[in-house]
Amino acid sequence: MFFFIIEGVVFSFLAGLTYGLFGGGSGIFLMPCYVYLLSHFPSFSGIEMQMAVTTTATTTVILGIPASLLQLKSKYFNKSLFKIILSGTFLGEIMAVRI
Repeated sequence: MFFFIIEGVVFSFLAGLTYGLFGGGSGIFLMPCYVYLLSHFPSFSGIEMQMAVTTTATTTVILGIPASLLQLKSKYFNKSLFKIILSGTFLGEIMAVRI
C-alpha cells in the first residue's frame, strides 16, 4: 500500500508540473497512470479505461482552476478568444468522452 501511495504522489506531481509548465498535457501522465493504479483494485476490473478517462477529465478541470485564477489575476486572459473556442472545445470533449 505504501508504494501505491508513493506512485500516486509521483504521478500526480508529474501531471501538475506538466500542466503548470505547458498549460495542459497532464493527461499524458494521468491516463496511463490511472489505468495502472486502478488495475490494483479487483472491483474496477474491466472498466479501468472508462474510470481513467473520467478521472483524468475531472482532474484536469481541478488542475485548471488555480492556473486560470492566476492567469486572470495577471491579466493574461483573452475573453474574446475564450468565447470563440469554448463551444468547439466543449463539444469536442463531450464527443471524445462518449466515443
